[in-house]
Amino acid sequence: MKKLNVGCGEKILEGYVNIDIVKTPGVTVVHNLNKFPYPFQDSEFDEIYADNVLEHLQDTIRIMQELHRIMRPGGIIVIKVPHFTSHDAWAHPQHTRAFAIDSFDFFVKGTARHTVDGRCFLFAFSRIKKRKLIFEKGLHPLNWHNYLIEFIANFFPEWYEKTALRIFPASSIEIVIKK
Repeated sequence: MKKLNVGCGEKILEGYVNIDIVKTPGVTVVHNLNKFPYPFQDSEFDEIYADNVLEHLQDTIRIMQELHRIMRPGGIIVIKVPHFTSHDAWAHPQHTRAFAIDSFDFFVKGTARHTVDGRCFLFAFSRIKKRKLIFEKGLHPLNWHNYLIEFIANFFPEWYEKTALRIFPASSIEIVIKK
């Protein structure tokens, strides 16, 4: 099973090909992820891990197409990105965008977003295996309510994003997509 850690930075994962724009200890492939094609063969990876990297890149559609190209049929991609309500989504000067709970639906067959707008893409993933809104938690007294808000928001994510409930900001989105 071959795995890729995209835009790894200093988060080097054992058993993965770790790719980043900067050569640091543990980075096995140095490549600018805004340049296409990526230095991998078609259908090379069973799993791709992209933890807080897509928001730094310029062309989400082209990047998703390239990740689709290098993923084997039946493979999965695990994506973690900032939610649009998160302060961190907009505070970092290198972030080019933030994401909503259904931002990746455009790339997945059978979703409402793909049916309306995603059908014009030359690729599509087969299904979403998991998606979750993540809220800051822990012992800080200002975050106690986030346990409840996260529970509610994940039952009704579109409702959370479209109502005043979003005054309680989600920090990120985690999604697992199958090719």
